[in-house]
Amino acid sequence: MPIKFGLILYFGTASMVANAALVFAPLLISGLVSSYQFSESEAVFVIATELLASAFSAVPALWWVSKISWRGVSIVSLLALVLINLISTLLVDFTYIAILRGIGGFFSGTLLILYMVVIATLPDTERIFSGKLVVQLLFSALGMALLPLVITRFGVDGVYFILAVLGLLLMWPTNAIPSNAYASVNKQCNGAASNSVLYFPRNNILILIALFVFATGTSIMWAALVPMGEYEGISLADTGWVLSAATVSSIFGGFLSTLAGTRYGRAAPISIGLFMGAGGAILLMFSSINVGYFLLGSCLICISRVVTIPYLVGLMSVFNQFGRLAILSHVALATGMAFGSYVVSLLITHVSLYWLPILTLLCMVITAVVLVSLKRPVAAEHIKLPKTLSASFKR
Repeated sequence: MPIKFGLILYFGTASMVANAALVFAPLLISGLVSSYQFSESEAVFVIATELLASAFSAVPALWWVSKISWRGVSIVSLLALVLINLISTLLVDFTYIAILRGIGGFFSGTLLILYMVVIATLPDTERIFSGKLVVQLLFSALGMALLPLVITRFGVDGVYFILAVLGLLLMWPTNAIPSNAYASVNKQCNGAASNSVLYFPRNNILILIALFVFATGTSIMWAALVPMGEYEGISLADTGWVLSAATVSSIFGGFLSTLAGTRYGRAAPISIGLFMGAGGAILLMFSSINVGYFLLGSCLICISRVVTIPYLVGLMSVFNQFGRLAILSHVALATGMAFGSYVVSLLITHVSLYWLPILTLLCMVITAVVLVSLKRPVAAEHIKLPKTLSASFKR
């Protein structure tokens, strides 16, 4: 098995399991409320803290990614996550759980960073990233259908215990990770990577801003779906099925992105994704009129995320210096998701829930405006940069 394929397969699986705060956020929020009697604001705050800690994991990663054994990093991260998930089943205090889940977010972010670094060195970043999202969505759909039963019977502790068991199972394949994985991947890149220089041309900064704003907008709705469903009188089980349906529908979008790759450039799929996100937000504004709007709006938000994010990450990989800019992509995504969740935790008890879709719609508009500004030419020493938006959207 080629080294890169094996690393992609392993780190993709490990990061998917480790980042349950993202995959199962709506159900975990509801589970924290029902199991520990947290307020909805506190439950969202716990998830947001986990996501923000995941973003902070990128700071040391900029240094250790080329200096420390990836096998050792993976083993330490998985062991930490197993212990954190087991300890989480013993705690009920909000402060302790928030701190513990934040520490877990740091280690889950570390595993995701290793995946981002590997795929950023490939010529088809969008296709690989979309493929991973499809698998993650299948995992999410299964969880959305089954985990409400687990939470109802065992509380959110049951979810944490399952994640601990999965973490233990992922320990076994770590023996197959080369001790010099960085050098192995670098060699397969024909030595094109720079080990010490990190460039920040203007386009990169704008793409990072677009990633942050888009992730914020989709995270706002993703974190607010269960509270909105409860506000409309929809049971947790029914909301779980709505989320499963939305996840399954987004699998179709992710599958199309995987097949398309960059065949049609990047501008078209990004535009379609932003329109879907805006449309989903508008429908959720009127979910009180028709439950069908709630289902369709949820579907469009989920599809928008899996269609748009891979192409934004692909834009960043055009300027990649062996994964370091991919690490910054993770910072933008994780910080945006955390910020969106924090916004929900702050506003959910103070304003009407119908303001949240408006914020998501605003984020879609801002993302589009930022991307349009990529038309201006940029220049960076030692990097061959595209001069226009259309050129940068094609390899």
